[in-house]
Amino acid sequence: SGGEEVTNDQIIGTLSFKGYDDTIDADAVLGVGTGAKIVARANSDWNNSNALYAPADLEFYTQTSGTGDGMSSPRMVIDKVGYVGIGTTAPPSQLSVFGTTTASSELTIRRHSNDVSSGHIQFIKDRAASVGATGVSVADNDVLGQISFYGHNAHSTASDDQGAYICARVNGTPVSGSDTSDMPTELEFGTTPDDSDTSLARMNIDKDGYVGIGTSSPGS
Repeated sequence: SGGEEVTNDQIIGTLSFKGYDDTIDADAVLGVGTGAKIVARANSDWNNSNALYAPADLEFYTQTSGTGDGMSSPRMVIDKVGYVGIGTTAPPSQLSVFGTTTASSELTIRRHSNDVSSGHIQFIKDRAASVGATGVSVADNDVLGQISFYGHNAHSTASDDQGAYICARVNGTPVSGSDTSDMPTELEFGTTPDDSDTSLARMNIDKDGYVGIGTSSPGS
């Protein structure tokens, strides 16, 4: 006879990393003596007719120093679609960092080198339809990258509303003329007015460096 199906939230397997501690007694609480562990947990019931249907998450735990119990909740999760969550077990995007302090909800990029260079963040836009495909040039008005600033609104249907943004957009025809590295771009700055949940463009710096306030096509 076949075994019972795996159900949602059921632990499939655990890999524990333990160290000997001669202070542990027979009544030791769960986690003491375990420095870290990786848990595979079902993300939904495995009752699909497809034998390959086996959605699961990976949870990563580490033990704190002292008497704290770092095994009560995972430090990091990789969910069934590959989203990574740090400080959350339900990441809404490819990489999500949730925290309650500055240190637990910030990203730090620090470069050590005896030169003028520093750490940086890159946003790259490619019109190719899939990862790994031959690159396809961007076109006029394509957004190259955007930084958005959101705040939680308990009265909003969206829960998190956008308050402001900075957007980099192609402002012309890339690779035009004899310059094969041509990438004309503008920066747009937007803020959200009171009694609204929609950000509006307030200022624009075009490809020639002209600054427009109240216009997206500054002439000087």
